[in-house]
Amino acid sequence: LILRDVRAQMPNYETYKGWQRDGKILGIALHHSATADHVSGEPTGNALTFFNYHVNVRGWAHGGYNYVITGQGQVEYALDDNIAAYHAGFKDPDNSAGLEFGQFWNNHHLAICLAGWFSHNRTYRDPDGKVLPIPNNFITPGPAQMASLITLIQQLRQKYHIPIENVKGHRELTGNSTICPGHNFDPSDVRQTLRDL
Repeated sequence: LILRDVRAQMPNYETYKGWQRDGKILGIALHHSATADHVSGEPTGNALTFFNYHVNVRGWAHGGYNYVITGQGQVEYALDDNIAAYHAGFKDPDNSAGLEFGQFWNNHHLAICLAGWFSHNRTYRDPDGKVLPIPNNFITPGPAQMASLITLIQQLRQKYHIPIENVKGHRELTGNSTICPGHNFDPSDVRQTLRDL
């Protein structure tokens, strides 16, 4: 697997590069970026565009994913494994879910984001506020993306001794209400692929 290390190019890198996650890495969470070309439906974006949005628009200290896989299948190492990505936190002020006040998934799961939007009937708003459809193309991860994803997961599983059942989609994580990584991307298929290797 050819990994492109882009960590030092991310916004705010100097301020957080020495941070450490709270707790051991126990799993991997799968995400999609929900970004697609409005004309073709193709996946758009990469680690830099996602991190710029997270830091400069949302005001986060750093971006939300440890790894980004572009539409072409390029794996970008965007945030050090030792740093908790902001990918699946939820508000739980009294810790009623027993999940570290909603930070369990951030603290203990690496985040992999596939560029793309893996659902049907996607829409966007044009500058006049009109809702327009995005064509139903590229609504599942492409072969290059999936090949990179499986290889990356296997490397991370070996490095951190992560069981297959701890490879989950964002929507499978308790406390998170989302369809991420998209209606057409079934994390159980990924787990089955891993079992079949």
